[in-house]
Amino acid sequence: MSVTVSRLLRYPVKGFGAQALSEAMLIEGRGLPGDRRFAVANGEAPIAPDDRWTSAQSFVRMARNPTLPLFGVDLAGTALCLRHPDGRHAVGDPAQPEGLECLDAALSSWFSAAGRLVVAEGGYWDHRDAAISLINPASVAALAKQSGRSLDIARFRSNVLLDGLPAWSELAWLGRRLRIGEAEIEILRPID
Repeated sequence: MSVTVSRLLRYPVKGFGAQALSEAMLIEGRGLPGDRRFAVANGEAPIAPDDRWTSAQSFVRMARNPTLPLFGVDLAGTALCLRHPDGRHAVGDPAQPEGLECLDAALSSWFSAAGRLVVAEGGYWDHRDAAISLINPASVAALAKQSGRSLDIARFRSNVLLDGLPAWSELAWLGRRLRIGEAEIEILRPID
């Protein structure tokens, strides 16, 4: 069986659309560089200080904003470009006061007055202990067929798409380690 990485994706802003990468260097205990580094605070729950894990309840998320993955994002160096599905966009460097102000103004008009950009150098992950996600497109296709519904693989927000596997075979990897290039990844749980 020949398994290949067909796509490598990061989500610079948690919940927004993906940005394709041709390669990435992983650091132990962290995800892809720039992945989920930013999030949009919703003002409903506090953001943990000092780059600590924060519950998804604190952020604008798909559960309440089903069109969120249609929002585009590009992270190039320190510049962040956010794109609304209707074509509006905002560009700024979140590390600079005027750049952050521009981005926050757009986000508060797109989501709510509370919408503001927050930064975690280590990333805003869904789980405290998992910073990267893998997905088998054959399993998503099998799930779509079984449910009788169209299912977009982007819904699962995965970082690494692995082609060449039979559907559901990745479930046998739980508790094992997988080598991708020079990186060794421990498989902790299926994607929620």
